[in-house]
Amino acid sequence: MKVILYFLLIFVPNILLASSKGTLESLILTWEISKKGCESDINSSEKVMNCKTNEQIALALEEIGFCLGANQLKIYDLYYDPKFKEQYDIFEVIVKNKWIPCIYDFLIEDVSKSVKFDEDKNNYIKWLYPNVNGSFDIDVNKIIYRELIVDQMCRGSTEPELTYAGCAVREEITQIMEDYGICRGDHNNPPHLDDVGGPIIWIFRHKWIPCLYSDLTGESLVRVNDQSAFNLENLVNKNGLLFEVDTLYPFTGFVIDVEKNSNGWIVKGQKSGLWHFFDDNNELIKSEHYEEGSLINETNLVMYEMFEVAKTNFPDQCEWERNQGRFHSIFFKNAEFYAIACLSGTYNYTFVYLERKSDGTYKPLSFSYPVFDYEYTKDGDIKSSKLVGMKSEVMLCNPTYDKDQLTISTKCKGRGIGDVASYGLWQLIQNEDAWGIHNQFMLLSFKDDITLDGKVNPTEMINFLNSK
Repeated sequence: MKVILYFLLIFVPNILLASSKGTLESLILTWEISKKGCESDINSSEKVMNCKTNEQIALALEEIGFCLGANQLKIYDLYYDPKFKEQYDIFEVIVKNKWIPCIYDFLIEDVSKSVKFDEDKNNYIKWLYPNVNGSFDIDVNKIIYRELIVDQMCRGSTEPELTYAGCAVREEITQIMEDYGICRGDHNNPPHLDDVGGPIIWIFRHKWIPCLYSDLTGESLVRVNDQSAFNLENLVNKNGLLFEVDTLYPFTGFVIDVEKNSNGWIVKGQKSGLWHFFDDNNELIKSEHYEEGSLINETNLVMYEMFEVAKTNFPDQCEWERNQGRFHSIFFKNAEFYAIACLSGTYNYTFVYLERKSDGTYKPLSFSYPVFDYEYTKDGDIKSSKLVGMKSEVMLCNPTYDKDQLTISTKCKGRGIGDVASYGLWQLIQNEDAWGIHNQFMLLSFKDDITLDGKVNPTEMINFLNSK
Protein backbone atom coordinates (compact mmCIF):
# COMPACT_ATOMS: atom_id res chain seq x y z
CA MET A 1 0.00 0.00 0.00
CA LYS A 2 1.37 3.38 -0.97
CA VAL A 3 1.28 5.79 1.94
CA ILE A 4 2.02 9.52 1.85
CA LEU A 5 2.04 11.53 5.08
CA TYR A 6 1.88 15.29 5.43
CA PHE A 7 2.71 16.91 8.76
CA LEU A 8 1.49 20.44 8.08
CA LEU A 9 -1.11 20.02 10.79
CA ILE A 10 1.45 19.30 13.45
CA PHE A 11 2.95 22.75 13.02
CA VAL A 12 -0.22 24.74 12.22
CA PRO A 13 -2.65 23.83 15.04
CA ASN A 14 -4.74 27.03 14.92
CA ILE A 15 -6.28 26.82 11.44
CA LEU A 16 -9.17 29.27 11.06
CA LEU A 17 -12.00 27.34 9.44
CA ALA A 18 -14.58 29.28 7.45
CA SER A 19 -17.12 26.51 8.11
CA SER A 20 -17.06 26.32 11.91
CA LYS A 21 -19.07 24.05 14.21
CA GLY A 22 -21.68 26.74 14.70
CA THR A 23 -22.08 27.18 10.96
CA LEU A 24 -22.85 23.49 10.36
CA GLU A 25 -25.29 23.42 13.28
CA SER A 26 -26.93 26.61 12.03
CA LEU A 27 -27.41 25.20 8.53
CA ILE A 28 -28.92 21.93 9.74
CA LEU A 29 -31.19 23.52 12.35
CA THR A 30 -32.35 26.19 9.89
CA TRP A 31 -33.12 23.46 7.36
CA GLU A 32 -35.17 21.55 9.95
CA ILE A 33 -37.25 24.53 11.07
CA SER A 34 -37.81 25.82 7.52
CA LYS A 35 -38.89 22.31 6.47
CA LYS A 36 -41.59 22.33 9.13
CA GLY A 37 -42.77 25.74 7.94
CA CYS A 38 -42.77 24.62 4.32
CA GLU A 39 -44.86 21.53 5.13
CA SER A 40 -47.47 23.46 7.14
CA ASP A 41 -51.12 23.53 6.03
CA ILE A 42 -51.26 27.32 6.02
CA ASN A 43 -50.86 28.87 2.57
CA SER A 44 -49.10 32.17 3.14
CA SER A 45 -46.11 34.21 2.11
CA GLU A 46 -44.32 32.89 5.21
CA LYS A 47 -44.77 29.32 3.94
CA VAL A 48 -43.36 30.29 0.54
CA MET A 49 -40.37 31.92 2.24
CA ASN A 50 -39.79 28.80 4.35
CA CYS A 51 -39.88 26.58 1.25
CA LYS A 52 -37.35 28.76 -0.56
CA THR A 53 -35.13 28.87 2.51
CA ASN A 54 -35.33 25.10 2.82
CA GLU A 55 -34.24 24.60 -0.80
CA GLN A 56 -31.34 27.04 -0.45
CA ILE A 57 -30.09 25.47 2.77
CA ALA A 58 -30.33 21.98 1.25
CA LEU A 59 -28.14 23.11 -1.66
CA ALA A 60 -25.68 24.69 0.78
CA LEU A 61 -25.42 21.44 2.78
CA GLU A 62 -24.89 19.42 -0.39
CA GLU A 63 -22.16 21.83 -1.48
CA ILE A 64 -20.20 21.13 1.70
CA GLY A 65 -20.51 17.36 1.30
CA PHE A 66 -23.68 16.26 3.12
CA CYS A 67 -26.55 14.15 1.74
CA LEU A 68 -30.02 13.39 3.09
CA GLY A 69 -30.42 10.14 4.99
CA ALA A 70 -32.26 7.25 3.41
CA ASN A 71 -36.04 6.87 3.64
CA GLN A 72 -35.56 3.11 3.45
CA LEU A 73 -32.31 1.78 4.80
CA LYS A 74 -30.11 -0.22 2.45
CA ILE A 75 -28.59 -1.71 5.57
CA TYR A 76 -31.65 -3.98 5.81
CA ASP A 77 -30.15 -6.09 3.04
CA LEU A 78 -26.99 -6.62 5.07
CA TYR A 79 -28.09 -7.10 8.66
CA TYR A 80 -31.86 -7.36 8.90
CA ASP A 81 -33.11 -9.74 11.56
CA PRO A 82 -36.94 -9.92 11.96
CA LYS A 83 -36.74 -10.12 15.74
CA PHE A 84 -35.32 -6.56 15.79
CA LYS A 85 -38.10 -5.11 13.63
CA GLU A 86 -39.19 -2.58 16.27
CA GLN A 87 -35.66 -1.23 16.72
CA TYR A 88 -35.14 -1.08 12.94
CA ASP A 89 -38.35 0.91 12.51
CA ILE A 90 -37.21 3.41 15.12
CA PHE A 91 -33.77 3.59 13.58
CA GLU A 92 -35.11 4.26 10.10
CA VAL A 93 -37.19 7.17 11.36
CA ILE A 94 -34.12 8.58 13.06
CA VAL A 95 -31.95 8.42 9.92
CA LYS A 96 -34.62 9.84 7.62
CA ASN A 97 -34.25 13.60 7.06
CA LYS A 98 -30.82 13.69 8.70
CA TRP A 99 -27.80 15.11 6.87
CA ILE A 100 -25.11 12.46 6.53
CA PRO A 101 -21.63 12.84 4.95
CA CYS A 102 -21.99 11.61 1.36
CA ILE A 103 -19.10 9.16 1.78
CA TYR A 104 -21.50 6.80 3.61
CA ASP A 105 -23.46 5.65 0.55
CA PHE A 106 -25.45 2.93 2.37
CA LEU A 107 -27.02 5.54 4.68
CA ILE A 108 -28.06 8.19 2.15
CA GLU A 109 -31.19 8.38 0.01
CA ASP A 110 -29.64 9.36 -3.35
CA VAL A 111 -26.69 7.03 -3.88
CA SER A 112 -25.75 8.88 -7.08
CA LYS A 113 -24.56 11.75 -4.86
CA SER A 114 -22.16 9.55 -2.88
CA VAL A 115 -18.43 10.20 -3.08
CA LYS A 116 -15.60 7.68 -3.45
CA PHE A 117 -11.85 7.91 -3.02
CA ASP A 118 -8.98 5.80 -4.27
CA GLU A 119 -6.26 5.27 -1.69
CA ASP A 120 -3.70 4.31 -4.32
CA LYS A 121 -4.27 7.57 -6.24
CA ASN A 122 -4.10 9.65 -3.03
CA ASN A 123 -7.04 11.73 -4.25
CA TYR A 124 -8.15 12.33 -0.68
CA ILE A 125 -4.98 14.11 0.48
CA LYS A 126 -5.96 17.70 -0.29
CA TRP A 127 -8.88 18.27 2.08
CA LEU A 128 -8.00 21.84 3.16
CA TYR A 129 -8.72 24.79 0.85
CA PRO A 130 -7.67 28.43 1.47
CA ASN A 131 -10.09 31.31 0.94
CA VAL A 132 -9.24 34.84 -0.20
CA ASN A 133 -9.93 36.27 3.26
CA GLY A 134 -7.35 34.02 4.89
CA SER A 135 -9.77 31.45 6.32
CA PHE A 136 -10.01 27.84 5.20
CA ASP A 137 -12.71 25.43 4.08
CA ILE A 138 -12.47 21.66 4.45
CA ASP A 139 -13.75 18.89 2.23
CA VAL A 140 -15.65 16.97 4.87
CA ASN A 141 -15.67 13.67 2.99
CA LYS A 142 -11.96 13.81 2.18
CA ILE A 143 -11.00 14.51 5.78
CA ILE A 144 -13.23 11.62 6.93
CA TYR A 145 -11.44 9.28 4.53
CA ARG A 146 -8.09 10.74 5.60
CA GLU A 147 -8.91 10.07 9.24
CA LEU A 148 -9.86 6.48 8.38
CA ILE A 149 -6.45 5.88 6.76
CA VAL A 150 -4.36 7.39 9.55
CA ASP A 151 -6.53 5.65 12.19
CA GLN A 152 -5.72 2.29 10.59
CA MET A 153 -2.03 3.22 10.57
CA CYS A 154 -2.14 4.32 14.20
CA ARG A 155 -3.80 1.13 15.40
CA GLY A 156 -2.57 -1.48 12.95
CA SER A 157 0.83 -0.61 11.43
CA THR A 158 3.78 -2.89 12.21
CA GLU A 159 6.26 -0.10 11.50
CA PRO A 160 6.86 2.25 14.48
CA GLU A 161 7.44 5.29 12.27
CA LEU A 162 4.12 4.85 10.48
CA THR A 163 2.30 4.15 13.74
CA TYR A 164 3.64 7.33 15.32
CA ALA A 165 2.91 9.41 12.22
CA GLY A 166 -0.60 8.02 11.88
CA CYS A 167 -1.46 8.71 15.53
CA ALA A 168 -0.03 12.23 15.35
CA VAL A 169 -1.98 13.18 12.22
CA ARG A 170 -5.15 11.54 13.56
CA GLU A 171 -4.98 13.55 16.78
CA GLU A 172 -4.63 16.81 14.88
CA ILE A 173 -7.38 16.30 12.31
CA THR A 174 -9.78 14.79 14.86
CA GLN A 175 -9.83 18.11 16.72
CA ILE A 176 -10.48 19.97 13.46
CA MET A 177 -13.35 17.62 12.59
CA GLU A 178 -14.98 18.09 15.99
CA ASP A 179 -14.55 21.86 15.76
CA TYR A 180 -16.20 21.69 12.35
CA GLY A 181 -19.20 19.98 13.94
CA ILE A 182 -18.90 16.25 13.19
CA CYS A 183 -18.46 13.60 15.89
CA ARG A 184 -17.37 9.98 15.63
CA GLY A 185 -19.89 7.31 16.57
CA ASP A 186 -19.36 5.22 19.67
CA HIS A 187 -18.52 1.54 19.52
CA ASN A 188 -21.85 0.33 20.87
CA ASN A 189 -25.53 1.13 20.46
CA PRO A 190 -27.25 3.88 22.39
CA PRO A 191 -29.41 2.21 25.07
CA HIS A 192 -32.68 3.04 23.26
CA LEU A 193 -31.50 1.30 20.05
CA ASP A 194 -30.03 -1.88 21.47
CA ASP A 195 -29.13 -4.49 18.84
CA VAL A 196 -30.13 -2.36 15.83
CA GLY A 197 -28.00 -3.26 12.84
CA GLY A 198 -27.11 -6.71 14.12
CA PRO A 199 -26.67 -8.42 17.47
CA ILE A 200 -23.26 -6.89 18.25
CA ILE A 201 -21.81 -3.98 16.27
CA TRP A 202 -23.37 -0.52 16.23
CA ILE A 203 -23.87 0.75 12.68
CA PHE A 204 -22.33 4.15 13.39
CA ARG A 205 -19.17 2.82 14.98
CA HIS A 206 -16.32 5.08 13.77
CA LYS A 207 -18.69 6.91 11.41
CA TRP A 208 -18.47 10.72 11.44
CA ILE A 209 -21.91 12.30 11.84
CA PRO A 210 -22.97 15.90 12.68
CA CYS A 211 -22.61 16.31 16.45
CA LEU A 212 -26.23 17.45 16.64
CA TYR A 213 -27.32 13.87 16.05
CA SER A 214 -26.29 12.42 19.40
CA ASP A 215 -28.98 9.75 18.91
CA LEU A 216 -26.94 8.46 15.94
CA THR A 217 -23.41 8.78 17.27
CA GLY A 218 -24.32 7.20 20.61
CA GLU A 219 -22.59 10.05 22.42
CA SER A 220 -23.98 12.06 25.28
CA LEU A 221 -26.24 15.00 24.57
CA VAL A 222 -24.40 17.65 22.56
CA ARG A 223 -24.76 21.02 24.22
CA VAL A 224 -23.80 24.31 22.63
CA ASN A 225 -22.58 27.41 24.55
CA ASP A 226 -21.84 25.19 27.52
CA GLN A 227 -19.66 27.77 29.26
CA SER A 228 -22.13 30.62 29.78
CA ALA A 229 -25.71 31.09 30.98
CA PHE A 230 -28.30 32.82 28.78
CA ASN A 231 -31.09 35.06 30.03
CA LEU A 232 -34.52 33.69 29.16
CA GLU A 233 -35.69 37.26 28.46
CA ASN A 234 -33.41 37.30 25.40
CA LEU A 235 -35.20 34.34 23.78
CA VAL A 236 -38.39 34.54 21.72
CA ASN A 237 -41.12 31.89 21.53
CA LYS A 238 -42.15 30.78 18.05
CA ASN A 239 -44.69 27.96 17.78
CA GLY A 240 -43.65 26.52 21.12
CA LEU A 241 -39.89 26.67 20.47
CA LEU A 242 -37.41 29.17 21.91
CA PHE A 243 -35.13 31.08 19.51
CA GLU A 244 -32.43 33.67 19.83
CA VAL A 245 -33.54 36.97 18.33
CA ASP A 246 -33.06 37.19 14.56
CA THR A 247 -32.12 33.53 14.14
CA LEU A 248 -33.88 30.70 12.34
CA TYR A 249 -32.82 27.79 14.55
CA PRO A 250 -33.99 26.78 18.04
CA PHE A 251 -31.74 27.68 20.96
CA THR A 252 -29.60 25.19 22.90
CA GLY A 253 -27.83 26.20 26.10
CA PHE A 254 -28.04 26.86 29.84
CA VAL A 255 -30.70 29.45 30.71
CA ILE A 256 -31.52 31.64 33.72
CA ASP A 257 -35.16 32.67 34.21
CA VAL A 258 -34.86 35.85 36.33
CA GLU A 259 -38.63 36.30 36.66
CA LYS A 260 -39.18 32.85 38.21
CA ASN A 261 -35.74 32.68 39.85
CA SER A 262 -34.94 29.36 38.18
CA ASN A 263 -32.40 27.85 35.82
CA GLY A 264 -31.95 24.83 33.58
CA TRP A 265 -31.21 23.61 30.06
CA ILE A 266 -32.93 24.48 26.79
CA VAL A 267 -32.22 21.87 24.10
CA LYS A 268 -33.33 22.53 20.52
CA GLY A 269 -35.76 25.18 21.74
CA GLN A 270 -37.38 23.15 24.52
CA LYS A 271 -36.83 22.71 28.26
CA SER A 272 -34.84 19.56 29.00
CA GLY A 273 -33.62 17.77 32.13
CA LEU A 274 -33.75 19.26 35.62
CA TRP A 275 -34.89 22.85 36.27
CA HIS A 276 -34.25 24.24 39.76
CA PHE A 277 -36.36 26.96 41.46
CA PHE A 278 -35.12 29.15 44.31
CA ASP A 279 -36.68 31.47 46.90
CA ASP A 280 -35.63 35.07 47.66
CA ASN A 281 -32.74 33.75 49.78
CA ASN A 282 -31.56 31.56 46.88
CA GLU A 283 -32.55 28.42 48.75
CA LEU A 284 -33.83 25.60 46.53
CA ILE A 285 -37.59 25.15 46.87
CA LYS A 286 -38.39 22.65 44.11
CA SER A 287 -37.12 20.87 40.98
CA GLU A 288 -38.89 20.05 37.72
CA HIS A 289 -37.94 17.39 35.20
CA TYR A 290 -38.59 18.13 31.50
CA GLU A 291 -38.30 15.98 28.39
CA GLU A 292 -38.67 17.69 24.98
CA GLY A 293 -40.47 20.62 26.60
CA SER A 294 -42.99 18.55 28.56
CA LEU A 295 -43.09 18.57 32.34
CA ILE A 296 -42.54 14.96 33.40
CA ASN A 297 -42.39 15.40 37.14
CA GLU A 298 -42.43 18.12 39.79
CA THR A 299 -40.96 16.81 42.97
CA ASN A 300 -40.40 19.53 45.59
CA LEU A 301 -36.75 18.64 46.24
CA VAL A 302 -37.01 14.88 45.64
CA MET A 303 -34.89 14.70 42.49
CA TYR A 304 -32.47 17.36 43.64
CA GLU A 305 -31.97 15.58 46.96
CA MET A 306 -31.59 12.25 45.17
CA PHE A 307 -28.72 13.55 43.04
CA GLU A 308 -27.10 15.27 46.00
CA VAL A 309 -27.21 12.01 48.00
CA ALA A 310 -25.76 10.12 45.02
CA LYS A 311 -22.91 12.63 44.63
CA THR A 312 -22.21 12.43 48.38
CA ASN A 313 -22.14 8.63 48.47
CA PHE A 314 -20.28 8.15 45.17
CA PRO A 315 -18.13 11.30 44.93
CA ASP A 316 -15.23 9.96 42.88
CA GLN A 317 -16.70 7.07 40.95
CA CYS A 318 -18.98 9.02 38.60
CA GLU A 319 -18.76 11.74 35.93
CA TRP A 320 -21.42 13.94 37.51
CA GLU A 321 -21.07 16.93 35.21
CA ARG A 322 -21.53 14.74 32.14
CA ASN A 323 -24.40 12.60 33.41
CA GLN A 324 -26.31 15.03 35.65
CA GLY A 325 -30.04 14.66 35.06
CA ARG A 326 -30.06 11.09 33.70
CA PHE A 327 -31.76 8.48 35.84
CA HIS A 328 -34.56 5.95 35.86
CA SER A 329 -36.73 4.57 38.64
CA ILE A 330 -37.51 0.92 39.43
CA PHE A 331 -40.49 -0.24 41.46
CA PHE A 332 -40.23 -3.79 42.80
CA LYS A 333 -43.22 -4.72 44.98
CA ASN A 334 -43.54 -1.85 47.46
CA ALA A 335 -39.89 -0.80 47.14
CA GLU A 336 -38.68 2.25 45.20
CA PHE A 337 -35.19 2.39 43.68
CA TYR A 338 -33.35 4.93 41.53
CA ALA A 339 -30.59 4.15 39.04
CA ILE A 340 -28.47 7.26 38.45
CA ALA A 341 -26.20 7.47 35.41
CA CYS A 342 -22.58 7.26 36.51
CA LEU A 343 -20.18 6.51 33.62
CA SER A 344 -20.62 6.36 29.86
CA GLY A 345 -17.80 4.31 28.37
CA THR A 346 -17.04 2.99 24.93
CA TYR A 347 -18.95 -0.23 25.45
CA ASN A 348 -20.80 0.16 28.73
CA TYR A 349 -23.20 2.49 30.53
CA THR A 350 -22.96 2.22 34.30
CA PHE A 351 -25.41 3.25 37.02
CA VAL A 352 -25.27 3.61 40.79
CA TYR A 353 -28.33 2.80 42.88
CA LEU A 354 -30.28 4.38 45.73
CA GLU A 355 -33.27 3.01 47.61
CA ARG A 356 -35.80 5.65 48.67
CA LYS A 357 -37.13 4.76 52.10
CA SER A 358 -40.65 5.46 53.33
CA ASP A 359 -39.39 8.37 55.46
CA GLY A 360 -37.94 10.10 52.38
CA THR A 361 -34.31 9.26 53.10
CA TYR A 362 -32.02 7.42 50.67
CA LYS A 363 -29.92 4.32 51.15
CA PRO A 364 -27.03 3.53 48.75
CA LEU A 365 -27.05 -0.02 47.37
CA SER A 366 -24.17 -2.38 46.72
CA PHE A 367 -24.05 -5.73 44.94
CA SER A 368 -22.02 -8.87 45.59
CA TYR A 369 -19.62 -9.40 42.70
CA PRO A 370 -17.40 -12.49 42.25
CA VAL A 371 -13.63 -12.38 41.69
CA PHE A 372 -11.99 -15.21 39.74
CA ASP A 373 -8.41 -16.37 39.24
CA TYR A 374 -7.72 -17.91 35.83
CA GLU A 375 -4.98 -20.31 34.76
CA TYR A 376 -4.06 -20.25 31.08
CA THR A 377 -2.44 -22.68 28.64
CA LYS A 378 0.60 -21.75 26.51
CA ASP A 379 -1.81 -20.88 23.67
CA GLY A 380 -3.68 -18.40 25.84
CA ASP A 381 -6.77 -20.55 26.38
CA ILE A 382 -8.32 -20.88 29.82
CA LYS A 383 -7.11 -24.03 31.53
CA SER A 384 -9.00 -23.59 34.79
CA SER A 385 -10.75 -20.97 36.89
CA LYS A 386 -11.16 -20.54 40.62
CA LEU A 387 -13.47 -18.33 42.66
CA VAL A 388 -11.13 -16.51 45.06
CA GLY A 389 -13.62 -14.21 46.75
CA MET A 390 -16.44 -11.70 46.55
CA LYS A 391 -16.29 -7.93 46.41
CA SER A 392 -18.89 -5.23 46.97
CA GLU A 393 -19.71 -3.34 43.76
CA VAL A 394 -21.75 -0.12 43.65
CA MET A 395 -22.02 0.20 39.84
CA LEU A 396 -23.85 -2.05 37.41
CA CYS A 397 -23.40 -1.78 33.65
CA ASN A 398 -26.03 -1.98 30.91
CA PRO A 399 -28.75 -3.07 33.37
CA THR A 400 -32.13 -4.51 32.39
CA TYR A 401 -35.02 -5.25 34.75
CA ASP A 402 -37.67 -7.91 35.17
CA LYS A 403 -40.43 -6.61 37.44
CA ASP A 404 -42.16 -9.99 37.60
CA GLN A 405 -39.02 -11.82 38.75
CA LEU A 406 -37.69 -8.80 40.71
CA THR A 407 -34.30 -9.12 39.01
CA ILE A 408 -31.56 -6.91 37.61
CA SER A 409 -29.38 -8.42 34.88
CA THR A 410 -26.21 -6.98 33.37
CA LYS A 411 -23.96 -7.52 30.39
CA CYS A 412 -20.57 -5.83 30.72
CA LYS A 413 -18.71 -5.87 27.43
CA GLY A 414 -14.96 -6.32 27.28
CA ARG A 415 -14.81 -5.20 23.66
CA GLY A 416 -17.22 -3.84 21.09
CA ILE A 417 -18.19 -7.00 19.24
CA GLY A 418 -19.46 -8.51 22.49
CA ASP A 419 -17.56 -11.80 22.41
CA VAL A 420 -15.81 -10.78 25.64
CA ALA A 421 -18.32 -9.99 28.39
CA SER A 422 -19.56 -10.86 31.85
CA TYR A 423 -23.20 -11.48 32.76
CA GLY A 424 -24.71 -11.03 36.21
CA LEU A 425 -28.18 -11.63 37.65
CA TRP A 426 -29.40 -10.28 41.01
CA GLN A 427 -32.81 -10.70 42.66
CA LEU A 428 -34.51 -8.54 45.28
CA ILE A 429 -34.86 -10.24 48.65
CA GLN A 430 -37.10 -8.63 51.32
CA ASN A 431 -36.91 -9.32 55.02
CA GLU A 432 -39.19 -7.77 57.63
CA ASP A 433 -38.60 -7.24 61.34
CA ALA A 434 -39.66 -4.83 64.07
CA TRP A 435 -37.78 -1.98 62.37
CA GLY A 436 -39.51 -2.46 59.01
CA ILE A 437 -38.81 -4.01 55.61
CA HIS A 438 -35.19 -4.50 54.55
CA ASN A 439 -34.34 -4.76 50.85
CA GLN A 440 -31.21 -6.25 49.38
CA PHE A 441 -30.22 -7.78 46.05
CA MET A 442 -28.79 -11.30 46.09
CA LEU A 443 -26.51 -12.66 43.38
CA LEU A 444 -28.24 -15.56 41.59
CA SER A 445 -25.89 -16.31 38.71
CA PHE A 446 -22.75 -15.11 36.97
CA LYS A 447 -21.35 -15.98 33.56
CA ASP A 448 -18.04 -15.03 32.01
CA ASP A 449 -16.85 -15.01 28.41
CA ILE A 450 -13.18 -14.06 27.99
CA THR A 451 -12.43 -15.91 24.77
CA LEU A 452 -11.43 -13.72 21.81
CA ASP A 453 -13.19 -15.96 19.32
CA GLY A 454 -15.81 -13.60 17.86
CA LYS A 455 -18.61 -15.68 19.41
CA VAL A 456 -20.98 -15.04 22.29
CA ASN A 457 -20.45 -18.20 24.33
CA PRO A 458 -20.25 -17.41 28.05
CA THR A 459 -19.30 -20.00 30.66
CA GLU A 460 -21.46 -20.40 33.75
CA MET A 461 -19.32 -19.59 36.78
CA ILE A 462 -21.93 -19.30 39.55
CA ASN A 463 -25.48 -20.63 39.67
CA PHE A 464 -27.61 -20.34 42.79
CA LEU A 465 -30.89 -20.59 40.89
CA ASN A 466 -31.40 -24.26 41.66
CA SER A 467 -30.64 -23.81 45.37
CA LYS A 468 -33.39 -21.27 45.97
